[in-house]
Amino acid sequence: MMRLDLTIRLRRGGQVRRMKNGFMRLMVNSGVTVMAYVKELRVWHVGIQIVGEIRELVDSLPRNGVGDLKNQMVRAAISIPSNVAEGAGRESDREFRRFLRIAMGSCQELETQIEIVRLLGIGDRMVVERLVDRVDHEGRMLRCLLRRL
Repeated sequence: MMRLDLTIRLRRGGQVRRMKNGFMRLMVNSGVTVMAYVKELRVWHVGIQIVGEIRELVDSLPRNGVGDLKNQMVRAAISIPSNVAEGAGRESDREFRRFLRIAMGSCQELETQIEIVRLLGIGDRMVVERLVDRVDHEGRMLRCLLRRL
């Protein structure tokens, strides 16, 4: 269904171009949203899932003493898919790579914050372990995408 929507949007003012590395790149004319392209990226979807899971973890943490940590975790999680989307909307692969590197930095920041939660023993152990794996997987996907651009 998403491919049909992408095709319709392309007929209205954009085109998909195959790059040398085998990736498909959406070339957008004015008035066409890039979100159709971004929503095709698995790395963006995993980032969105991480935001939801971080929100659940943060809501389960104690209210006293970790307010700043909770806020920073949410901000770092939101930064990951946001930077992927912003980079995909830029006009060059160079700029896309820059935003992917920023997303990787946010990923590493979030990994550190989850580790702090684990060390303090304040989060549900299973949720924390699942998030460690998911954020690590997201970082590997970002690195792989970076290498292919």
